[in-house]
Amino acid sequence: MKLLLFSKRTELESHIEETSPDAKEELLDQIVLCLDPTTLEEVTAQLNITRQDSIDFFVRRHIKHYKALEKAKRVLEHTDHTVVLRQGDLPPLNTYTHLVSLGGDGTLLDLSFRTDLPILGVKYLQSSVGHYCSGSIDEFKQAVEMLQDGTYRTVKKRKVNCEIDGERLNAMNEFVVGRFPGLRIVLQVGDRNDFHTCTNLIISTREGQTAYYRDAGGEPFLTEDSNSRNLLAYLVNDPISGKYALPVNGFAEEIRITSKSNNAVIVPDALMKQSIVLRYDDEVRFFMGDNYSRLIKPLKNHAR
Repeated sequence: MKLLLFSKRTELESHIEETSPDAKEELLDQIVLCLDPTTLEEVTAQLNITRQDSIDFFVRRHIKHYKALEKAKRVLEHTDHTVVLRQGDLPPLNTYTHLVSLGGDGTLLDLSFRTDLPILGVKYLQSSVGHYCSGSIDEFKQAVEMLQDGTYRTVKKRKVNCEIDGERLNAMNEFVVGRFPGLRIVLQVGDRNDFHTCTNLIISTREGQTAYYRDAGGEPFLTEDSNSRNLLAYLVNDPISGKYALPVNGFAEEIRITSKSNNAVIVPDALMKQSIVLRYDDEVRFFMGDNYSRLIKPLKNHAR
């Protein structure tokens, strides 16, 4: 078994890269070592973050993230398998057999977009929802033992696909089509063709209904029934004008749109770096594909 442990850059690292790139390494090293609140306050004064709640969010989550990463490293030092720690950009993945995602659902979704290798999701914060994760950093030792002794199962999660001009994207949860200040599209579902001006359009898998789709006001209605496996949920979010005064949602096996805006974007699973920009009159098709993400879960009779 060759294992890759992956974690994304923290929000704080991304902020410093944008605002204080020359001081990045020095600032981050000081913050990780800061256990005294007074010293921490002195360091964070250099970060161009003005609101105290933002400081708490950025800095304290950054420290917790690196404490979790150090804990994971200590566990992995005692394994016999090859482990590669990686942050941010990914190396070629074809030489690995298993991936461990340390973060939350966002980190796992980022990995799943790029590979079909089995992924073990581990939360670094107990408070994280981590719908797709198998446990928290406090259970990491047991999770590694599970991989070593083979007491796990692989759960396949079917992906939603979008196709435009022969190019395809995939997502585990949803696609969001949006544009500021407003999106104009023709939405085709079955025999209906409706024009909408709205904030965005959300196309969701059955499992993805619990994410942005629901937060935006969509009514989850796809069940575990086998007849719904090919269905997608859709939500025309926050209609701005036209005959619809309330969000429009429904389900279908295939959803097509024609963009009536320039510079609208299609974003898979909130991964802005993977987005596609639409031109006026671009046509897009959404459907459940034959590709899957594979998530590592404990065997039901081996709960630890």
